[in-house]
Amino acid sequence: MSASPSPPPVCLSLVVSGAVSLGAYEAGAIAQLAQALDEWNENHHEPWLAVDVIAGASAGAMTGAMLAHHLMTGTPVEQFVRQLRQVWTQDSTSLDRLLQTTKSDRYALLSSAAIAETGRRALPEASPGGGRIPRELVLTLTLTNLQGSLFNVSLWEWGSDGPPPRPALRARTYRDWITFRFTGDGAVEEVSGPAVAGNRPADWQRVLWAALASGAFPFAFQPVRLTRRLEDYPDAVGVGEITENTGTQYTYTDGGVLDNQPLKRAIEATETLPTTHQRGVARLYLMIEPNPPRETDPACVTADIQAADGPSIEWPWTRLLAHLYAALREQSVYLDLHESQKVNQRLTWRDEGLLPLLHDLVRSLPPERLHQILPGARDRAAEVAEFKHRQAGAPQGTSSFLEEQLRRYREEDTAPLAHLLPEQQELLLLLTFLVDNMAGLRGKRRVYVARVHPEDAEQELAGEFLGHFGGFLDRRFREHDFARGARDMHLFLTRWIAKHAGSALPLKPLWEQKHLAREAFEMARVDLADLRPPVKRRYLGAVLRGLRRLALEELEELEIVPRQGLMRMCAVALLALMESHIRLFIRYRRLWPALMMAGLPALALLGVWKLAEVARQWLAGR
Repeated sequence: MSASPSPPPVCLSLVVSGAVSLGAYEAGAIAQLAQALDEWNENHHEPWLAVDVIAGASAGAMTGAMLAHHLMTGTPVEQFVRQLRQVWTQDSTSLDRLLQTTKSDRYALLSSAAIAETGRRALPEASPGGGRIPRELVLTLTLTNLQGSLFNVSLWEWGSDGPPPRPALRARTYRDWITFRFTGDGAVEEVSGPAVAGNRPADWQRVLWAALASGAFPFAFQPVRLTRRLEDYPDAVGVGEITENTGTQYTYTDGGVLDNQPLKRAIEATETLPTTHQRGVARLYLMIEPNPPRETDPACVTADIQAADGPSIEWPWTRLLAHLYAALREQSVYLDLHESQKVNQRLTWRDEGLLPLLHDLVRSLPPERLHQILPGARDRAAEVAEFKHRQAGAPQGTSSFLEEQLRRYREEDTAPLAHLLPEQQELLLLLTFLVDNMAGLRGKRRVYVARVHPEDAEQELAGEFLGHFGGFLDRRFREHDFARGARDMHLFLTRWIAKHAGSALPLKPLWEQKHLAREAFEMARVDLADLRPPVKRRYLGAVLRGLRRLALEELEELEIVPRQGLMRMCAVALLALMESHIRLFIRYRRLWPALMMAGLPALALLGVWKLAEVARQWLAGR
């Protein structure tokens, strides 16, 4: 009896979303995945598993960069797991450490220097070679460009007969990204568009600052300035003549603001990989998401269809801001999933309906008719190839670009070429090329997506509260969520890979490995109630002092408060008094009327401040 064929290799395109302190959950999941990859492939189990694409946003950017560093440098998996735990559960990510700001942390509530120092330890410069990636690995990180990039959108003007397109509209985009490519010899390159020849050398310092830029949560951390080459923005307005050393500086904040679950970035990065990563490979897009939408949406409530329309009085500012923030961060993944669904359906229509029909039509053509059609098909394909070649900025000429696409079709058996003569094969390949480009299917493959996530984040994750910042309050919260991430990844691998391989997955859970302490993975639920009152008061005081500092810095920047003198003293005293009132209100809510009466001195200070301002203006007028 013949042995069953081996299952194809499995390549994973990881999508690591933004999560703030729930990054500890993602780190646990990544740690379990790294352990599984090491054990599975070292023991030569089938199918062979590999991660060749990592897309990260916000907190997921640093964790994804750490995984890329581990895979490229070949650090022992035990060391990598310990490092992940240290970064996400130890003092470096505690609120005490993050609140230790300095004068350099202007306009930021938390210490950007502390995060940068943690990143330097996590992503040291590495020697070439010794990695665990046999071919290539791509890391792409989302960014939010605060200045934005202005582009000309080329559209045909109304009434025009056709090309050349004319710039009819201008539009600005704030969604940005940066992509790195790693090879088996240890080289690090920054990718400039889809053309590999345009890549340029990079280092781990560049990767570090890109990850910090992606994770620069607004107001909590300072934005990050990155120098970008203008050849990355060839169609931007005002770019002008581009040379090899032409660059510009953009300022970036949290990439998760506009693209928090960068599935599309992972898909596009996968499409740039060579055919060795595509042919004969089963690919899964694996999203690690600590807080996905619930199966039942409480927002979808039934109402009488005859109910009157009108203003809503059930949306206070806090609720409105929370939902607006969620809309910004969650809209992109809906669009990405919806687009992937459409692409999958179009590929099914193409492969099961259109291409077999074109095959039969081409095969039935008389030779003289075939010779009449073939030159026109070549011309149309050359026009499309020229447009796509310019759009992609590919280094080769148009003819080479078209030949490369047709060669890929042959290698990947995209078009059914069986029982066709050479000229019939050429026509079918040209028609397939035209169909794919008109339908937006060139280079597209079916997208299979899975999620690693808790069943109910509110009930299972300790750091879910306070807008996902809760985990920073206590190390136990982050340890708990790290363990949950490891557990959920292990459950996923056990079920999915076992189904793909047709056998059980002989992998131990991460918490049973000898190099980790069992007590670190206790599954007991912890929450805000487990914090002692003195600890809560200490954190509240530190946060209020930070907010007071930010308010004073903003007033100085707006030139409302001078940097010295009586007015500044009044402003400092007024802000300190407001801080004290907030503390007392939180602690003694029943005494709010008395606190209001005690606020009269604040009004007196405000009056002195305004009198001093009037006097200053009068003296300046004289």
